[in-house]
Amino acid sequence: MRKLVEEAASLLTPGDGGLNHVARTFVIRAPDGVAIVFGAALADALHKEMPRAKLQFIPDSEGDLSDLREAHVDLDIGALGEQTSDIQSVPLFSQKVVGVVREQHPMLSVPITAKRFAAECHVAVRQRGRMSNPIDSALAEMGYRRFVLLTVPSPYAALMAAARSNLVATAPARFASSVQGPLQLRTFQLPLKFEVEQVVLAWHARFNSDSAHRWLRECIRRLLSGASWPQASA
Repeated sequence: MRKLVEEAASLLTPGDGGLNHVARTFVIRAPDGVAIVFGAALADALHKEMPRAKLQFIPDSEGDLSDLREAHVDLDIGALGEQTSDIQSVPLFSQKVVGVVREQHPMLSVPITAKRFAAECHVAVRQRGRMSNPIDSALAEMGYRRFVLLTVPSPYAALMAAARSNLVATAPARFASSVQGPLQLRTFQLPLKFEVEQVVLAWHARFNSDSAHRWLRECIRRLLSGASWPQASA
């Protein structure tokens, strides 16, 4: 992972050095892939700019925008549906979902149709703020239903389960491609049609003029909005 951290850190440039006095903990709610791929690089950049500040990631599986309003969360990364005047946001990237299996998985030896995909045993991720999974909805429209043998709280947990079994996982393409080498995984295009999600960085308007908060927002925007994420090394 060291190479990945170095590549991510290279995307950041130092600030003006005027934030040495800042002593606070920034709380970021984000998919676990963000913390895994960029957490160390972002923490290193923060420490250089604000030596007394701290960074805390929390999972995106629970909570809503009220946490931004009540100052429980500084920044929220995800596909946020609610739009209100007090919540500010900038787009980061469009999130494409791919299928993921271990290398040498039997499914890779045949054409991956919707019927074949649905027939496998799956590992799914508990969805934040949703009653249904878009993959299940897309399959239902085609007359298929998958069997979810295992449900886990995060995409990384799903990828680990797929790496250690014949379970079929789905995960955001950027995250899956960044860790597929060390986990010995293969990705494939899903034989389904569903809307691509727009992932945004959101915060409360009270922080618009906060220089430390603004510096952190810009770091995250530069890191996550690139065409691809850094590749992990074994």
